Amino acid sequence: MITLQNLVFPEYEICTETELYFRTSGMIAASFEKRNFHFSPGGKLSFDTYFNALSIGKWSRLCKLGKLFLRLAGTGRFQLRVHCAYLNRSWEVLYNDVVSLEPEAPLSVELDRSDERWRNGILYFELTALSEGTLESAAFITDTQPLRDIKLAISITTFKREAQVEETSRRLRDYLAGHPYSGDIGVFVVDNGKSAKIETDNQIRYIENPNFGGSGGFARGLLEAKNAGYTHCLFMDDDASFHMENLHRTYAFLQLATKENTAIAGAMIANNHKWRMWENGALFDRICRPRFKGSDLRLFNSIIEIERETQNTDPATLYGGWWFFAFPIGLTRHYPFPFFVRGDDISFSLNNEFSIQTINGVISFQDDFEEKESPQTLYLDLRNSLVQHMSAPQLKSNRFYVILIPLWFILRNICKLHYETVDSLLLSWEDVLEGPDYFKNNLTHSNRRKSINDLVQQERWKQREGRPTAVYEYPRVLPLWRARLMKLTLNGHFLPRLGLSLREGTVGVHDRNHLPILWGLKKIRVISSDGSQAYSVQFQQLRGIKQAIKVATLSLRFLLGYKKLREAYKTAYPQITSEQFWETSIRSDCQP
Repeated sequence: MITLQNLVFPEYEICTETELYFRTSGMIAASFEKRNFHFSPGGKLSFDTYFNALSIGKWSRLCKLGKLFLRLAGTGRFQLRVHCAYLNRSWEVLYNDVVSLEPEAPLSVELDRSDERWRNGILYFELTALSEGTLESAAFITDTQPLRDIKLAISITTFKREAQVEETSRRLRDYLAGHPYSGDIGVFVVDNGKSAKIETDNQIRYIENPNFGGSGGFARGLLEAKNAGYTHCLFMDDDASFHMENLHRTYAFLQLATKENTAIAGAMIANNHKWRMWENGALFDRICRPRFKGSDLRLFNSIIEIERETQNTDPATLYGGWWFFAFPIGLTRHYPFPFFVRGDDISFSLNNEFSIQTINGVISFQDDFEEKESPQTLYLDLRNSLVQHMSAPQLKSNRFYVILIPLWFILRNICKLHYETVDSLLLSWEDVLEGPDYFKNNLTHSNRRKSINDLVQQERWKQREGRPTAVYEYPRVLPLWRARLMKLTLNGHFLPRLGLSLREGTVGVHDRNHLPILWGLKKIRVISSDGSQAYSVQFQQLRGIKQAIKVATLSLRFLLGYKKLREAYKTAYPQITSEQFWETSIRSDCQP
């Protein structure tokens, strides 16, 4: 018997949005600590939720399943009802009966598979108490044998985040100690900062590594996993901001997957709104396009819509973020591109022929990417976007198409009065124009990181005094003709000073990229979402014009040299994403 998924409970340190886990009516008490439910007669508990509904359509189409059972443990008498929510027709009840749960005697209910239409649906169950009772655990299980033996290596890269990675190591040790597959799961903690205090044992191996960023850290983890004989590798963040059930569902899916190249991409929720999807995998075309961003996961209709749109699609430009990404080692043709950080996960997905899948409830909680945006991160984003289009075979590579990438990044930041960001982006473009040797010769990113830090003075978050609050002063939106004039002249940079840019405004961090409210401003104050930090930028006409002229110069250089540049990246890509490249780079840096 293989357990496909277990019941997931809220956890204080991760998420307590209960409607992502269960729904109740009547007299029911839930214990987060003991991970159980207590019923009074008439209490109703339902699991039509993101974390606990079973994506049976995806499991049955992509995996080898035998008979399917729902296993319950607890006490008391209940009405048990199992529903199949079809994605394209009326829902049905697959099981409806009175059941008794006895202490230390789990109940297994077989679910009828005679109707193949349920392969296109989502399963969930609900319990209505007929007496006092408890529910201690629940799981969907199958009686099939695994298609392949999985040895899973978990690779964690960390840098100067000692508390987070040490806590993650503790959580992994505790979880794997009681896991039935613990003998086939190992953990490699790759420490680029060489500062964490983690003991190596049979479960976790601690590795000090040169600081080649996330690219180098995950490349090291992949090398170690391959040399140790693991079949699959899971890249994950050092703070492990997810329920450990992620690991079980991923392992079980890989055991049963019919395609050998199956990879599992964890979805992501931003920490500021833990009920809202940030991305369920993402597509890449010039920029990252998160799938299902903004979906309210408290609503079952949102879950059905996500399932419907992902059930039969495997887009060529789909990629999985490295906060949680599991893949087969034997089918990995390319190791990470040496971006240092940002874009290595995109490149890895696009250039290896994985069949990337997402599973209900396999998700990480991360800080909002928009909150973390800075001149440094945008520098990294631009160069990765350009390199992707010059190396990934499935992306458009026409020079007039690709040049829109730097123009979009740079010109909109001139309009936002973020001149320091523009200077960083111009450096990024120049670095890409040097060709692939720039990346080979700058694995540590230290020189460029310092130069960008030195030029950023105004666009740096500063602590606000007193008891700051997030109070915004959004300016009135300009009439359409004036807004268009601002757009055509890069927010007035190519206009005489006729009073069109004499206004000021205060905006939230999530609105600093919303150009319609920024047109015609001479000063923009940006406030963090919690109101504790802020920074200000001011209209500098001459600086903006000079930057626009440099954009024109780089554009000409890019267009004229594009064919040769693209050929250089295509030729170099296999070499600088090879196992040998990373072995040599790491070994040479580690030598005394």
